[in-house]
Amino acid sequence: MPTEERFREAYEALMNARDTGERTSTLNTYFPNHEDLHAFCDYTKARYDELCPPTLSRNEFVEKVDSQNLLQKSILHEFTQSMELEIRPWIPIGFDKHHLYRLVPEPYGLQPQSVALPEDCDYATLLPECILGLNSTVQPKEPTVPTSRRQANLSEESVRTAESDDDAPGFVFFQLGELEAAPYPQKDDAEGWPCVDGVFQGDDYDWKPTGFYLVAKLNPFGSADGIYAIYNMFPEDEFTGTRDQITHDKWGLLPTVSTEVETQFSCARIGRRLGDLGENHRMVWEEQIEHPVELVCAVRNRIGAMRVTVDDSDRVK
Repeated sequence: MPTEERFREAYEALMNARDTGERTSTLNTYFPNHEDLHAFCDYTKARYDELCPPTLSRNEFVEKVDSQNLLQKSILHEFTQSMELEIRPWIPIGFDKHHLYRLVPEPYGLQPQSVALPEDCDYATLLPECILGLNSTVQPKEPTVPTSRRQANLSEESVRTAESDDDAPGFVFFQLGELEAAPYPQKDDAEGWPCVDGVFQGDDYDWKPTGFYLVAKLNPFGSADGIYAIYNMFPEDEFTGTRDQITHDKWGLLPTVSTEVETQFSCARIGRRLGDLGENHRMVWEEQIEHPVELVCAVRNRIGAMRVTVDDSDRVK
């Protein structure tokens, strides 16, 4: 039986292997015996289980979002790892008159419009892309349609380096995950709202992505200060993994039925805390921004975090 030192050497060699062929060759070199290879597999599984963060329950996920400093490195690292596990909880968010809504954790669903950073940006302070910034008075060139959703006199790109996070409209946020919806054709109450007690426990709903991602707006100290829905203008292709910017005019639309008027927006506030949402929450889309918004990288500052660039214009305040 190989020693633990031998297992560690093989593990490091596998981590440094450049391709599948080199990994296979490494395994054959270290463990030509089938029993030894089987023992190494047990070793790697035990090491993975030891390093892997615990699976969070729904209540634990909500509690972390609402109470933790999401800018603290140790909390941020462990939390994002747990959000990417194969087994992760989905979180009931609420309902409207025809749909149920849930959150599926995913810390990297949104991406900045540009990864180019100002020359004076300190790369050592750059935060991972689970934390981004939103500039609400910057309107990217694409999508150009529908024209009714475009605002005059807005910059197409932010270029001024931020000195603080209070000098232009917008905010820094932590990505919570994808917002999904499912039709709910059950009997309504007297006011025309679904009778939802216990229905989120069903497993036969046709859940589909809405195109929106939920985020927690962060205050300067890293605590959640509002839950927002932001439309993803760079969706990932499930087959190629590429991200192309949306240019069509059907962005920012919530699921509807034929009798409803479509509402279109890029960002809206849906609650104060994640714990305020849930199975019995009636969805309200407040502070709607109808034009496309700009997403940018975020960096640490003396207090907490700020956007890398902000609007350089005083035309809209």
